[in-house]
Amino acid sequence: MKHLQSNWGLYLALLFILANTFYHSRWDNTQTEAPISWDASGYYSYLPAIFIYKDIQALDHMPDIIDQYRPSPQMDQAFQHESGHYIFKYTLGQSLTYLPGFAIGHIWAKNSTQYPADGYAYPYQAATYFYALCFGLLGLFVLFSLLKNSFSIVAANWAIFALAAGTNLLEYASYTPMMTHISLFTLYVLLIRQSILFWKKPSTWKAVVIGLLVGWLALIRPTELIAVLIPLLWGVEISKASIQSRWNSIKGQWKKIGLAALAGALVLFLQSIYWKIAGGEWIIYSYQDQGFSWLKPHIKQVLISYRKGWLVYTPMMVFGLVGFYPLFKRNKSIFLACLTFFLINFYIVSAWNIWWYGGSFGQRALVQSYAIMAFPLAACAQWILEFKQLKWAQLVPVIFFVFLNNFQIWQSHTAGLFDAEYTNKAYYWRMFLNTNYEPTDKLLLDSKEAFFGLRSGATIILEEDFESTNIDSATISPGFESSVSQQIDQAHPYSYTISLSDFPRDFKWFRVTADYWVNQKEYDIWSMAALVVEFKKEGKNVKYRHIKFPRLLNSEEWKSIMMTVQFPDKAIDEIRCYVFLPKATAKIYRWDNIEFEIFNEL
Repeated sequence: MKHLQSNWGLYLALLFILANTFYHSRWDNTQTEAPISWDASGYYSYLPAIFIYKDIQALDHMPDIIDQYRPSPQMDQAFQHESGHYIFKYTLGQSLTYLPGFAIGHIWAKNSTQYPADGYAYPYQAATYFYALCFGLLGLFVLFSLLKNSFSIVAANWAIFALAAGTNLLEYASYTPMMTHISLFTLYVLLIRQSILFWKKPSTWKAVVIGLLVGWLALIRPTELIAVLIPLLWGVEISKASIQSRWNSIKGQWKKIGLAALAGALVLFLQSIYWKIAGGEWIIYSYQDQGFSWLKPHIKQVLISYRKGWLVYTPMMVFGLVGFYPLFKRNKSIFLACLTFFLINFYIVSAWNIWWYGGSFGQRALVQSYAIMAFPLAACAQWILEFKQLKWAQLVPVIFFVFLNNFQIWQSHTAGLFDAEYTNKAYYWRMFLNTNYEPTDKLLLDSKEAFFGLRSGATIILEEDFESTNIDSATISPGFESSVSQQIDQAHPYSYTISLSDFPRDFKWFRVTADYWVNQKEYDIWSMAALVVEFKKEGKNVKYRHIKFPRLLNSEEWKSIMMTVQFPDKAIDEIRCYVFLPKATAKIYRWDNIEFEIFNEL
């Protein structure tokens, strides 16, 4: 009982992670919702290619795997190199993390009459998933022990609970442990522990382990090479004497540190060996057209945007940022390493061109840094606990942030409300603490405005069914309950433009309703056709809005979809409406029965 009371934060953290794991039971999912899917399938692809198919150049097995298991809609795990061979996009470090899980899955499949030993059947999915989960939990246990050595037991409990239950670490420790972030988190925790042990009593073995950990981190994500800051700075205070002392220690242990560097380099050399075998070059930039904007980092967007703002989706880490102050005051030997790492890491994360890091919950690229941010988080907890008037007041935001974090993860995976990649202010607040899902709400992701109240004075000002309109004969197609609709396709990317100039000016809202059809459902947001409404004055745009109506369309199904926007405050003399395709696509669209309506709010 005493042990339970002294470690309550850790046990609650485990409870939240395991409850989330078994509630979603992702290991039972298939295709793009399976554990080995999307990015995770790219990290994992080395293992079956090397150990099962003995093929890391042509990847002849991949088309059949994609057809059968659908880890992603197409083969985006690798690209064709100028050598003619295929190169995996991601480096192989995460495959090393998966290796024990893959081995268990392979033994399971080989001894099963139910599953093929093909690298992607259920045994591989389940075994690799649970191994990744356990690897993440290891990091949580070790981190808790480190926090207890640096802060009070109460502060350590609050910090580990807040981190696991109230941040997006919960998402990556439970639902998506196959992603790199929880693995990196654990490796960072182990690196911190090893750095402490090394400087307490230096030894060759400890130095080599540090080198292996840094190399492994960088082999998973090359930018994690900044992990070298941890062993260099941990235990150093911001003072000339402390910095000089560490420099002298480094010079005194140069042989051990040299061996650490060699160990790390050997780990990284594994990637060069793969590139040489697969593509004939020692170094290949596998991210192709993706890169960094070093001079224009997306700091504001990464920090507070509705799209993927760190503090918007993980407000618990406000306590972590505040915690740098008490950390500086009371734990000076930890402060320099934590702050330096955080600032450099945040800059690197913000400089990446795809700063929102694809479809994910919150800023996933910062999750691994929570191994370091746990220390200012614990410092903040200890600081607050010393103020009697704030001791219990802190419960309110902490409990709310835990609730919000879990609720939004539920929205992401169960309710279908949360958009993982393109959320804006309008859609965020429409979905905030909302349990009801209306597919039409997704249109807010495009137009940023919609009408949800009661209408008054609704007036139809124009109807268009193309029955008597002079449109390009090449775009005429069968309509919805009519003989004519207009087709929009690769050869005709712009529809007929409907222009309105004679309409009442004393209305607040404008609505377009039309019937739409597509031959095959479109999933790529950038390829979707769009309905555009332009408010103009003397030929110049005063206001522009669009919706990507294919969000709501299924294959070969007519559907009525409406778009509602406010009239601009400025005077206008024309409204234009049309459909266009943003880029070449094999999809064929039709639109029909367009109705234009104006109204006010009751």
